[in-house]
Amino acid sequence: MKDSRTNKTVKLVSEALNRPFFQQDPAFARLSEAKIREPVALHDEEGGPHSWIVPLTFKDTVCGTVQLSMDLEIMRVNSHCRGEDMAGGFNIGFFEEPPKGFLDEVSGKYSVLTQPMLSFDRNHTRWGWRLEALVEGERLPVFITPAGWYVRLKTDIDVEGACA
Repeated sequence: MKDSRTNKTVKLVSEALNRPFFQQDPAFARLSEAKIREPVALHDEEGGPHSWIVPLTFKDTVCGTVQLSMDLEIMRVNSHCRGEDMAGGFNIGFFEEPPKGFLDEVSGKYSVLTQPMLSFDRNHTRWGWRLEALVEGERLPVFITPAGWYVRLKTDIDVEGACA
């Protein structure tokens, strides 16, 4: 995202997090103190642009995210941490590349056919690194999230995977 859009994004996110609704809710109040990071593109299942994810951090721990439409309208605000110890948060490096340990697990179990891209699984609120893999002779999507990974089976039930 270019500088003018980044500046607009920082202002938009900051104003939203300082609204009374978020300030009065303990799950969100502390997010206004977080560092607003560079927006990251979220792709649809075909690889086209869908929206932006704006990580909110304390040091290198993602404690929240704001999802913006491509037109920079706020779609969703999430709090990922509970309490002062940042439990539930994850490392900002997640937005640069999939966690190596999870990617290694997937690669060790299946034949990976595509490069990972930040995408979502059917619903834009369920995002992670998407890749395609050969699973029992079938090409299926695999999603790597901050907490683990799973294979989306054709049955709509995700039964193959691992979570931290």
